[in-house]
Amino acid sequence: MINDKDFLLIESYLEDTLTEDAKTSFEERLSTEKELNKYLSLVIESNLFLEEFDKQQKIEEWTGILQAEPELNKPFTVIKTLANVKHSQFGRYVLSIAALLLIFITVYIFAPISNPSPDQLASQYWSETAQFSYAEARRGGMPKTIERTTKRIYDLHEAGDYEAALQAIDEFSVSDEKMTLLKGSCYYNMGKIEEAIHTFQQITTLQNSYTEDEAKWYLALCYLKSGDTQKGMKELHEIIAKKRWNYKQATALLREMPR
Repeated sequence: MINDKDFLLIESYLEDTLTEDAKTSFEERLSTEKELNKYLSLVIESNLFLEEFDKQQKIEEWTGILQAEPELNKPFTVIKTLANVKHSQFGRYVLSIAALLLIFITVYIFAPISNPSPDQLASQYWSETAQFSYAEARRGGMPKTIERTTKRIYDLHEAGDYEAALQAIDEFSVSDEKMTLLKGSCYYNMGKIEEAIHTFQQITTLQNSYTEDEAKWYLALCYLKSGDTQKGMKELHEIIAKKRWNYKQATALLREMPR
């Protein structure tokens, strides 16, 4: 049962103000408590709703729903009115509650009856977001021999010859984060998800990694693909909480997760 203390913990977690011990304890609970995970997702969506409200994007997105469900017009008008005082502490608090209720209505009442499985969602989002191109990996001043080898590896990956690409990567003497990401992709596409997880984890443990955001996203998808939904959702929550480059994709994915 979620209580007021849990909501304060969620807020502190999202604001990254918890001590390391408290953060570890909270994340351990997230890995086992589905209800806590659900409310964390709702609070994240509420915060995103508030951020986007000024742009009127949410109003446009809701036009179809409001036309189809006239009874929702009244609460939605209330939320719109409350937005005028959202900069006051009380106004923002009330608006947060209203946004949570509105999101709850959408997700839990008007959501599709059948939801894809975490495995299916991982495959869908991988195909939509995975980007491994030689153009992005190529760096200025790269020696010609390394440039040719790098291009050959990316060409093998693009052609779907993942075995050959892996062999070429293993023979490649240059250690590079982009190449590690590509190696993880090879494992994923070969169905070797555990190897892919281990490969992406190598990047997430690096100091000052320049591809950490990408690695965490792919790692979350791999966890979902492997059936470890709790770890996958934990990675997605962290992506959203820290506003990484793909936090909107992570939010969309969480919305589609089976309830």
